[in-house]
Amino acid sequence: MRVHTPRTGLYTYPDAVVVCGEPKFLDKKETTLLNPTVIVEVLSPSTEAYDRGRKFEHYQSIDSLREYLLIDPNASSVTLYRRNRGRSGSSSSKTV
Repeated sequence: MRVHTPRTGLYTYPDAVVVCGEPKFLDKKETTLLNPTVIVEVLSPSTEAYDRGRKFEHYQSIDSLREYLLIDPNASSVTLYRRNRGRSGSSSSKTV
C-alpha cells in the first residue's frame, strides 16, 4: 500500500504497513494511506542508505507512526525505531 507523508509530500511503497484503528486515506480510491502505525522496510544494498536516512526523516513527520522496522537480510539483523511518547519526535533503536 502506498503511504503519503502530508508534511513533506513524499509518496512511498513500504514493504509492509500496519494501521491501528480506522485507516485514513488520501482519497476515495483508498490506495494511499495517511495514518500508518508501523512501517517495515526490507533493506537492500541499493536502498539501505535512503531507508535509514532521508526516507526515515520523512517518516518521522507522520504523527500516527509509532514504529519503523528495518530488516537487513544480508546482515541477519533487525533495527526497530520506536517513538517515545513522552518526548515528541524522539526515537530509540535496537539491533537484534
